[in-house]
Amino acid sequence: MKLYVIAGEASGDLHGANLIKALKKQHSDIEIRSWGGDLMQSAGATVVKHIRDLAFMGFLEVILNLKTILGNISFCKKDIEQFQPDAIILIDYPGFNLRIAKWAKDKDIKVFYYISPQIWAWNQKRGFKIKKIVDEMFVILPFEKEFYKKFGIENSDYEVFKDNVSKYMKVELDQKMKSIISAAVNQKLLDQNDFEIPIHMLDTEVKNISSQYEGMQQKIDDKVKSELDLIARKRVKLNLIYMKLTEEHKLTVSEKDVYEFISKSDPATQEQLIQKAKEDKNYLNHIKNKLLEDAIIDLIASKCRIKKIKKSFLEVVN
Repeated sequence: MKLYVIAGEASGDLHGANLIKALKKQHSDIEIRSWGGDLMQSAGATVVKHIRDLAFMGFLEVILNLKTILGNISFCKKDIEQFQPDAIILIDYPGFNLRIAKWAKDKDIKVFYYISPQIWAWNQKRGFKIKKIVDEMFVILPFEKEFYKKFGIENSDYEVFKDNVSKYMKVELDQKMKSIISAAVNQKLLDQNDFEIPIHMLDTEVKNISSQYEGMQQKIDDKVKSELDLIARKRVKLNLIYMKLTEEHKLTVSEKDVYEFISKSDPATQEQLIQKAKEDKNYLNHIKNKLLEDAIIDLIASKCRIKKIKKSFLEVVN
């Protein structure tokens, strides 16, 4: 049996690892190819795309993500076709996985969804879409089974519902508002700071971005090269501005700050992720940089006048 498993976040890596271990116990000859992290790899999956390469945090990553997300989808489809799995198992990560599910359904590949996307909190209309493109849904929250029945999805494992919807609506809105403020502040920093970028730094960044792009099996023509050069310029410029602001305001991030951030943002997997941060310096520095960026954005935003506009929940998150 051959399975293709897709997880795009740390929590998905944990759930995927537990699933893979259980599958390996029942089917010793099973072959699993996946998108995931160290936990899924340790459980026995062949990881072709690591979650650390899928974590786009803040404005810097969003700029590159506009191209990367399309490249990742293309790469994933080609990899699935070459692997020819008996089924695909999708773990949460709805923005990416629902696109793959639709494509796979059109190709007559069986699609299982493990850990339901929380559409009950942010986009209930997607329930009808999921019914058309997913063969079986496996849920972990008790109320989700009844929720999916409304859309005719039976094989899925009211005060509780309301409490959970309220909790996830707040999380979703907080994340969206933070993203909007971050993008606005960073664009202002780029617009209002005009200086020459060191050529060696630009060349290094162009090489890094080009390497990422080629790694997705994408051809770099003159048009793409020009766009990647523009992205590299913005990234280098913003990094230099961040370094200056960090120095001027004596901003620091300790390992303790990293562990506290992990505990608050992902309580379900905090022990594994804290251990990973202790053992993997690249992962530790990745989170430190994210926290520094957050501190800079908060510092600048605190000095700005914020204009409030009334919008519905769906207008903001969609």
